[in-house]
Amino acid sequence: MDDPDISGEWKDERIQEEVKKGRLLIILDDHVYDCTKFSAIHPGGRNYIEQYAGMQVRGVMSDGPHEHSFNAYQLMNDYCCGTFNKTKASRHLTQQQKNIEETSSKVNGVSHEQQQSKSFENLIDWNQPILWQVSRLGSKYNNWVHTPVDKPLRLFKSELFEYLSKTPWFIIPIVWIPVVLLTSFRSLRFFKEVTPEKTDSEVLETFFFHFFAGILLWTILEYLLHRFLFHLEPSPKYPMSITFHFLLHGQHHKVPFDPGRLVFPPVPASLLALCFHLLISCVLPVAEAQALFAGTVFGYVCYDLIHYYLHYGKPSLSYFKMLKAYHINHHFEDNNKGYGISSPLWDLPFGTQPDLNTKKD
Repeated sequence: MDDPDISGEWKDERIQEEVKKGRLLIILDDHVYDCTKFSAIHPGGRNYIEQYAGMQVRGVMSDGPHEHSFNAYQLMNDYCCGTFNKTKASRHLTQQQKNIEETSSKVNGVSHEQQQSKSFENLIDWNQPILWQVSRLGSKYNNWVHTPVDKPLRLFKSELFEYLSKTPWFIIPIVWIPVVLLTSFRSLRFFKEVTPEKTDSEVLETFFFHFFAGILLWTILEYLLHRFLFHLEPSPKYPMSITFHFLLHGQHHKVPFDPGRLVFPPVPASLLALCFHLLISCVLPVAEAQALFAGTVFGYVCYDLIHYYLHYGKPSLSYFKMLKAYHINHHFEDNNKGYGISSPLWDLPFGTQPDLNTKKD
């Protein structure tokens, strides 16, 4: 299959020919977009794009299963492959879509052409490592970092640092499951030593009580870290705070489809884990501290693997379908809602759960 054109005019006949060859071309207003590559990571799945291949999708995106956000339109800029000669476009529209197109020339109050002109990407040279560029964005950083793109991102000039900044998902269980097992065995040994009068089943009950308490503790830590650290808006007055935020979490929001930036690298995670281990060891007996630590780390492993799955998996279970919609909303609709990833448990009492059932006005 040839690479998509990056400019030029597309006529309806040419679009339909390319669709027959397998290219997932869609039309939005006066532009044509090649979503063949994007279909693999489209939150709604490839099938949803396939059914509208070769068609005008203004009505679908404005009033389909959900109204697409400004970020969704910005992301489409990465797949624009030319302008559209719309002399025959109307034959691809249902009457409902025609009505929507006639009355909905704007999305979220901004026309598509205006959205394209508001691209933030000329603020950064993507051909160079960008970590030290983001600090120059100042007050524009927050809008820029929450306008996702689908393109390669390089943080560091150093090959070693760049290598360490990326983590395949399978590294997480390889690194941390042995830690969970080691601390669990240590905890069981200490429980037996300090409570020799208890039977093995009673020791296991005590251990698992603290282990599951650790999992629950992780859920609140996950929420608090995500909301109050990862989404703490850096001050334009302090450029290094912008750099730190981008390194910590901003990069994930900028390139949410980069598989190497969906889980937390083991080196910085180890530093945080060590601090947490020292803290609970100071306030709890050894056996309880080890069991709590094991449960917390296990909760973290589940969190990171679920996070990866929500971006790249195709959930069939209703719970994970809900979580995927929940997390998509966080990335593309409102990054100030939906801080829970492995569980929405703490979004409910803190009032930060998104409404996934109501369309925006």
